[in-house]
Amino acid sequence: MKKKMIALLAGALMTAAMAGNAMAYFEQDHLVRVVYDKTVMTEVATDLGKVQDIIAAAKNGPVTLGAGADSYLGGALATSALSNLNVAYYAVNVANKDLWLSSKTDTQSIATTQWGTTSSMISNTLGIYAPSATSTVTLAMANPSSYWNKLDGNGTRVGKFNTTYTVANGEMNLAALATGGEAKQNLFFWDNPSLTSGAAGAKQVTIKTLSTGGTQVASNVPVPPALFLMGSGLLGLVGIRRKKQ
Repeated sequence: MKKKMIALLAGALMTAAMAGNAMAYFEQDHLVRVVYDKTVMTEVATDLGKVQDIIAAAKNGPVTLGAGADSYLGGALATSALSNLNVAYYAVNVANKDLWLSSKTDTQSIATTQWGTTSSMISNTLGIYAPSATSTVTLAMANPSSYWNKLDGNGTRVGKFNTTYTVANGEMNLAALATGGEAKQNLFFWDNPSLTSGAAGAKQVTIKTLSTGGTQVASNVPVPPALFLMGSGLLGLVGIRRKKQ
């Protein structure tokens, strides 16, 4: 019963997230997955939904997004070898000065205070992906507003989200998926454009890009021991009540 209730709650949260997302794609505050293959110079961007709703839903158990019709393996990348694919995740809210970026490390700090420039570049990519009738868009990497051009610097700043990171932590190659491995990243959050170089981000969720073409998002927040104790207590009371009956 408890598992069913948790599943229903997670489903309700994600339904609400996607219902809001159905109105418009690639908006501010939406988590975007970009997968590209530079051998064919093509990138596929998928709007996974409002990032705060995704994080909230993941607290009730892992959620899978961006699969099926939104799979990164469909369309232009259908025949791409996994070893040729790189993936990155990001979200931004310029007005609220919020920034979410993926990293393949367990801790991540920003390299510079290029907040305004990076936020503007991310907004440019959102603008070129939208408006769209679907949550997945295919784009030529040669486009001046593509992720590859804006955030990878046309190959000169790969995985650095412009100059936000000093090393290429922001992306992950998907070669490991071909041999049963995993592509695991973390999503970090910064909410102050005046942060100095070296400021650490707050880890929000763990992100796994799946070989099936989807993305699994899981919470980094452990269930408090008090909840386990409360659950045990409730189960004990139920047992006592049944015994008396």
